[in-house]
Amino acid sequence: HPPNCAPFWRSLAAVGHRVHGELYDDRPHDRHQELVELARTLKPDFAVYIGAYAPSHKRPVPSTDILSQIRATCPFILLCGDAADDPWWPVLEDYHQKGCFDAMVVIDGSFNTPIKEFTEGLTLLTPLDPRVYDPLPWGERTIMSGMIGGLGGLRGQIVYELSVQGRIDYRLGPIGRSYADYA
Repeated sequence: HPPNCAPFWRSLAAVGHRVHGELYDDRPHDRHQELVELARTLKPDFAVYIGAYAPSHKRPVPSTDILSQIRATCPFILLCGDAADDPWWPVLEDYHQKGCFDAMVVIDGSFNTPIKEFTEGLTLLTPLDPRVYDPLPWGERTIMSGMIGGLGGLRGQIVYELSVQGRIDYRLGPIGRSYADYA
């Protein structure tokens, strides 16, 4: 996983799974075979790959060959937080065509992605570890829901229109913070 993904794997620990988090972008491509060997050694019930888009990530991302080798060791799941972003689409198509994953999961809730057409595709929301929250009782809450993420494209248009209509109270939060910072 890339370094900002601890909240995702902590969500697995929260429901009782034993988790071994392993960075893949901390080593050059010629050492990614270590990831396959690790999967063979650990013999997990399943493995989760938190995908990064190589051109913008600018760090080593495992090849489809490495991903397929990991899948050969155990059921393998892709969590993709930006699957609605069209630069990802050729990568997702390649993963699908090469059978890299048993499940490909969009975790930004969008159906505007090729994953919706894949038999192994699911559209869900971002997994979070509920243990880090200390919620107020419903009657004391002044904010009923929230979101974190960019406001580009359709999302930005929707937020703007709902704000203008007074149907939401949009508050710009600090830039550059993660889900964990808001938990």
